[in-house]
Amino acid sequence: MLNRVVLALCLSLLAPACGADAGLQSEDSSLGEREQAFTSNWNFSWGVTSSSSIDIGSSVGRTCFLTGMVGNFRSSSAGSNLGVEVALHPNNYTLGVTTDGVSLGAYARCVGSAAGRTAEGFWQTGDSPRVLGPATGNRRCFLTGLFTFRDIPTQQGFRSDSDNVRVEVKNGNWQLTGTQSGLVIAHAGCMNVSSDVGSWTWTAGHDAFAWVWDWPVKKRVFIDSARHDPMADDRDGTNCFLTSISGDFQTNDWADGVFISQSGGKFIMNTKNGKSGSATCVR
Repeated sequence: MLNRVVLALCLSLLAPACGADAGLQSEDSSLGEREQAFTSNWNFSWGVTSSSSIDIGSSVGRTCFLTGMVGNFRSSSAGSNLGVEVALHPNNYTLGVTTDGVSLGAYARCVGSAAGRTAEGFWQTGDSPRVLGPATGNRRCFLTGLFTFRDIPTQQGFRSDSDNVRVEVKNGNWQLTGTQSGLVIAHAGCMNVSSDVGSWTWTAGHDAFAWVWDWPVKKRVFIDSARHDPMADDRDGTNCFLTSISGDFQTNDWADGVFISQSGGKFIMNTKNGKSGSATCVR
């Protein structure tokens, strides 16, 4: 029932970034250590021009992380808040987008386990790295939310190719940190996994125009920078989540950003127009 509702809402918005995938399966309510691959997984996306959120399922025996952001993270209105977030509530998760008229979209993935799930940690521009927890052998940490709050639009974050947030291991701990030319607040959380399949980083070039000869006429053509790069096989309980995201997010384009999808038996990292994304695949 949930997926039909999500799809109906997406179609009503006519937003290409919207969608939901893989119907709700039986849930594993065990909160102990997992010794096998994830028994199920779900994929969701939500793209809007006015703030809203969708219910993406139970938080009992399930864990969800952010797997993408697309569109415009820079408002033209002073005092505006913008953001994307996978939010954990007592009994459910929501996927939310905060915006004030610009096109902004979020992607999320969920797995059928809550083993070792931690509370979220928060970091904002100018802070020291936020420790999320010890880097134990089976703990992995991923992004859950990205926000910008600033009264002056030019001070909002994700304004250059090098602007980023990331989770990483340093000094024996998982930590959340970043480099930003404006204000960004990032959220991340952790869980235990049975195995680490691998990590990938992909970076797109920039959209551009070029002159080409179509004899006897010289034409100006658009060169689309979009990349769709394969990562791990989407089988045996594997799933992939974001560990970093970077770039200049200021285009009202549902395809312009960083997000993880599935195609041809693989997880795919989609990047465009100078954006970069890193993911770790686990099971």
